[in-house]
Amino acid sequence: MDGDADTAESSLTTIYVGRGWNDSLYYYDDGMFQGYTKLVGGAGTTYDENCTGKEMAKLDSGETAGYFSKHSLTMEATEGGSAEINGNPEDVFPGDTVTLTINADPGYTLSSLTVKEANDLSVTVTDHQFVMPASDTTVTAVFTEQKYTVIWKNGDEVLETDENLTYGTTPTYDHDEPVKEPDDQYTYSFIGWSPEITNVTGDTVYTAVFKASFDNTSVIDANEIVLGNPVVVTASAEGGQGECRYALDYKAASDTTWNRAVDLTAEDVFAFTPPAVGKYSLRLVAQDSNKVNAYAYTTLMVHDTVDLTNSMTVSASDITLGEAVTITGAASGGYGDYRFAVDYKTTADTNWQSGVALTRESTLNFTPAAAGAYTLRLTVRDAKGKNAYRYVKLMVHYTDELTNNMTISSTKGKVGDEFTITCAAAGGYGDYRYTVDCKDAEGAWQRTVDWTTDSEIIFTPYEAGTYHIRLIAQDASKKNAYAYVSVKVTAD
Repeated sequence: MDGDADTAESSLTTIYVGRGWNDSLYYYDDGMFQGYTKLVGGAGTTYDENCTGKEMAKLDSGETAGYFSKHSLTMEATEGGSAEINGNPEDVFPGDTVTLTINADPGYTLSSLTVKEANDLSVTVTDHQFVMPASDTTVTAVFTEQKYTVIWKNGDEVLETDENLTYGTTPTYDHDEPVKEPDDQYTYSFIGWSPEITNVTGDTVYTAVFKASFDNTSVIDANEIVLGNPVVVTASAEGGQGECRYALDYKAASDTTWNRAVDLTAEDVFAFTPPAVGKYSLRLVAQDSNKVNAYAYTTLMVHDTVDLTNSMTVSASDITLGEAVTITGAASGGYGDYRFAVDYKTTADTNWQSGVALTRESTLNFTPAAAGAYTLRLTVRDAKGKNAYRYVKLMVHYTDELTNNMTISSTKGKVGDEFTITCAAAGGYGDYRYTVDCKDAEGAWQRTVDWTTDSEIIFTPYEAGTYHIRLIAQDASKKNAYAYVSVKVTAD
């Protein structure tokens, strides 16, 4: 290292590295730091007279000791936000352009952003960017909590002003309920504020909302009738201006717009006969002489003279795995507006599984996921939510015929040995179960193992001799496939 070590000993405390530095870049050998007793590395490593050679020409990282330092970049932010750089502060060197990302929390705003060197000199910041100086540097972002104003009005009149509200608080109106004076046509009642009161997110003006005293008090004589009978409307209203006229609109479950059933009339009693069974929404209309409308709403259930009947059908009772079965939805009676669904159970299921969810579509397709025997529950539901069911059987088979693939572990053994029969089958209708028969001395087959769905069966002979064994695999249609084997058993 160039220079007089005696002079350096009194002055040199820090050696900084710049961009491009790595630990292999040194030009001196052992003793290069001899005499620089005040030298301190960036992580606090102090001079050691026993460590003065090239091994100390490294950036002092805290994990690796060295006498070199790097200018630090420290990020500070007050409550209410964050300040970060686009990258790692450890990768910033003097002369680099640093881009800052400043984020204020909801309800806060950035009030100042400063960058200062270690000697408190300010560094110029433009559009959240600055050039890293050859000095330890600190970035400080200061955030200020915002205050908001909420104004409460009745028309153009300001009723109340709430200032210095913070983000997320709920404003409250603390004076008498607003009043709107009656006019020649209506009196008014206060019903709330517009917009609807929510937590503070900014300056807001709330305006009082009033309802004119024109109320529709019309009623119907029944909410449930038999198809072909009328429902009677007794029309009336309170308030409003002058004489009222009345009308009736309806919507069936499938309608998206209102249908006019009874045109505006001065009659205050009139009838409506629904055209079909189902659930209806009724809108009772009252209109005053200023053509201002007031509405009353109710519902009407219309049912057939007979109970709900399920007439759903299935296109097939036996299909190949991968095929779909088509269910045709059909029903009669009840309250109309029918919806259809399909549930199923296999022999392994204890609960119903959904095959097709409730729908107003009348053609439903169901594709079984596996071969086997299925029970289908066909459901029809009317407008009142009443269900009617039909149950049908569906067999699903593989493309191949049933084959028995059962095997036995050995055809020779001793009395008391365990012979393992591996249960397997393919094709047919799936959902296999297995059993084993043996021939007795008279040549008749005797059942030795009850039907099982286990994958293994243990056969243990207790007498010497030759056993003729019939292995049986059965599918969901009760069809059997056989395999035959002989086992020779000796006494010892």
